[in-house]
Amino acid sequence: MMLLLIVSLDFWELPPSRHTGVITDAIEQNYYSRCPPEKRPFFMRDTGSLSVPPQDGEKHEATEDPATPVTTATYDESLLKAILQTFKRRIWASGVLLLASGATHFFLITNNRVLTLIKIPSERPLLSSTKS
Repeated sequence: MMLLLIVSLDFWELPPSRHTGVITDAIEQNYYSRCPPEKRPFFMRDTGSLSVPPQDGEKHEATEDPATPVTTATYDESLLKAILQTFKRRIWASGVLLLASGATHFFLITNNRVLTLIKIPSERPLLSSTKS
């Protein structure tokens, strides 16, 4: 009964790109792209990178050229970097907005203090004090 009441009080729904399933899939994809292919789940491995053993009748030729250096991809397996890669735009946007709000707050406070220090002379006082 309580669950039905909570669900019925939802006035709006997040866009599909903000659902937790989509976000966790993006984090998972970013994390496993940082892992070596042999540690990835089978469905996330690149099919083109799998080596096919040579057939019995084929000769295995060495394709390594000593003149060209072999570049190996480095995998750091960092979950923190994967999360940062996933939320990079949101983190930067919130930082910029926080900086703008802090600057606005600072300038408003400073402006109010300056205005209170400046005294504008008035022609007549608001309250006249009469001595009897």
